[in-house]
Amino acid sequence: DNYGNYVVQHMLEHGRVEDKKIIIGVIERNIVEFSKHKCSSNVVEKALEIATVGEHAAQLENERSSLMFRVIGDPHDPNPPLRQMMEDRFGNFIVQRMIEHARGPERERLRQQLQAS
Repeated sequence: DNYGNYVVQHMLEHGRVEDKKIIIGVIERNIVEFSKHKCSSNVVEKALEIATVGEHAAQLENERSSLMFRVIGDPHDPNPPLRQMMEDRFGNFIVQRMIEHARGPERERLRQQLQAS
């Protein structure tokens, strides 16, 4: 929805931590699809940002980590979500945000998957 994404982004910025967890869970389950559409890719970007540096980032660490690993995918997957997103004009922006927000072991896994692609 061209305007609904603004409502979801607002919830991610100003909503309760419980609501943010639910939204991030929905994003995680649909990450590739959401990343390939202009409006929903904005929501995915906002979720990564909020879960990494937002007001409730510490409380959203598990969700952030789960979201990152979902995209990075299994090292033996020939077509991980990350690759699918890299090849898409909107998904590519999500990959850039992931590079920006990755940390620790996920940063290394992300680097390895990017080099393999």
